[in-house]
Amino acid sequence: MARGPSHKGNILPHDIVVGHLPLASPEEVSLDVGADITGRARYHLVKAHACLMLLAWIFFAPIGLIWMKYYTTMWPNSRFLGQKYWLVTHFNCTVWVVILVIISVILIFIEAGGWSYFHELLQKAHPILGIIVFICIIVIPILFPIRCPEDHTCRPIGNWFYWLFWTIAFCLAVVNLFIGMEFGKAMVPWWLTWIICIFFLFNFVCEIILEVHQCCTHKKNKENRKKWELQKKENPNVHIPEPWPAVSTLSNHVMSVYMVAYGPP
Repeated sequence: MARGPSHKGNILPHDIVVGHLPLASPEEVSLDVGADITGRARYHLVKAHACLMLLAWIFFAPIGLIWMKYYTTMWPNSRFLGQKYWLVTHFNCTVWVVILVIISVILIFIEAGGWSYFHELLQKAHPILGIIVFICIIVIPILFPIRCPEDHTCRPIGNWFYWLFWTIAFCLAVVNLFIGMEFGKAMVPWWLTWIICIFFLFNFVCEIILEVHQCCTHKKNKENRKKWELQKKENPNVHIPEPWPAVSTLSNHVMSVYMVAYGPP
């Protein structure tokens, strides 16, 4: 006899935690197609799902968010293909996050054969949070091309909605990453959890530094911006370069350290 969870009369698999994989699979598994010498299935699609999510939310998403939040005023007179540097960087990071998340969700649905049911609270939350993150990721590229022009009165509202969906997706995705690493099928080693914690802690420290720096220089940057707009209005036929943000050297140093630290992944 065996005791375990069920859903609507259907018997569900026993809980699988790290280091306690089932000794036998319900079907015969060939060593040539996905099992190691102990006979335990390797769950390749689950591992691919985990790797893609880690790449999206540990590498591309933090970089894209930091450039969107703190580097919109940097290099004001430089362009790449007609667009500001921050927009090019943020756009490319966003595209990669969307692609990786969509592929990752497709893979896990193929592996699970549909919706996954669990009886533990955290395990129940994982697919639900995943769907919320997926919806936010689908909405983000829709909001990007329909945003209002910079001088439009509704532009701040569009920016706030864009920031809101990005923030919700990122925060829930980070929580979901740690929940997902507790699933035995992913076979995540214990030390990887600590490495990911260090990366997110480093990201948090960088954001705190940039946030404090931005608050300290906000008044001066605002005054410089007003002077530039007034000069531009008084001399419409003269090209007047945009003013650089105050103490931008610190932002450059933080970004340099940030990119070096995030280079290895």
